[in-house]
Amino acid sequence: MRTSYKLFTLFLAGALLVVPGCDENGDVTEEPGALEGSWQLTDLTATYVRTAVAVPGTPADTSYSLTASWNLAGAVLGSASAADQELASFSVGDTVFATVAAFDAAALAATGISLKITFLKDNTYALTGTYPTLLLAAASCSTYLAVPQISDVGNYTIVYNTAETGGTLAISPNDLLGDQVLPSFDDAVVTFSSAGATLQLDFLDRDAHDVLIAQTGETWDEAEHRVTMGIPEAPIISALGIFATADLADTTGKSAYLYDPVKLATWGNYLTFYGLIIQGTILKMIALDPNISNEAEALAAILALAAAGAADPTTTIPYATLLTDDSSGDFDPTALAAGGKLTYVINNVCMPVNELIDFKSSWDKI
Repeated sequence: MRTSYKLFTLFLAGALLVVPGCDENGDVTEEPGALEGSWQLTDLTATYVRTAVAVPGTPADTSYSLTASWNLAGAVLGSASAADQELASFSVGDTVFATVAAFDAAALAATGISLKITFLKDNTYALTGTYPTLLLAAASCSTYLAVPQISDVGNYTIVYNTAETGGTLAISPNDLLGDQVLPSFDDAVVTFSSAGATLQLDFLDRDAHDVLIAQTGETWDEAEHRVTMGIPEAPIISALGIFATADLADTTGKSAYLYDPVKLATWGNYLTFYGLIIQGTILKMIALDPNISNEAEALAAILALAAAGAADPTTTIPYATLLTDDSSGDFDPTALAAGGKLTYVINNVCMPVNELIDFKSSWDKI
């Protein structure tokens, strides 16, 4: 009894934070505007975009579906997936996740984010502290926020503009110093203000994008660089308790009603037990009756059965009843014939993505 209710594009509530990489510059002079010295992160904005991809070994036209299951399908229908519905599908290149996260000093402190970076005269840097990152719980296919410790070292170079009010920064690994956590880049934009006491650093993190990573001078490694997005929830309008489009929703959640004012108008715009039975009957008729080829023809046949007083053979509920609105209450399995709204639960899905993060950060010289 599966149909497609493409109700929304996804967003992930609370997942407004992303991997580190907000950072840094270097120079060997001590004039105002020079990068050399230690800096403390004071402000961070990250624009985060993840798009679906087909990984090596999968068809180029691979797509991914986010589905939901009726919470009582196993008990009533004998199969937990018998009434599954598709809420959204993602083809290669489709945006799976997009958000802008902004943290001023207060938000950084509240989240537990604190980063210090030091640029030395020998053109090496050291970054320490705590940073925000999205991690995947593979067993449950869910993405969650973590704020781990970082201790990062590497090389840097900076080319100043003539006024030394800013320049272009490059970050690269130094195997002799240790592992580099920051993504490599050579085009970060550095701007000094407050007589060199404040640093603005903007750069694009392409470390997890299988095409654009080449712009950083790195070589793509599927096992090392690929990001997997776990989707455990969907947008919800809390006042109605329904899954909805992201622009209308005010929260996200794991379970809700399915709502469609076009396809489900007969049942008060909700997917109800009566609506589910009619939906299943339509699909069976199209599959088994050579005289019925589409939904309109199937519905016409059901209306004829209703006029003749026929009943659904599985539930014994008259078709005439099944074509009425039963959305006034929730479904009760002990009162099958009364129908009712069905509660659906998201089936967590994992999908490989390309990731771009546009970082804009501010730092105060220590």
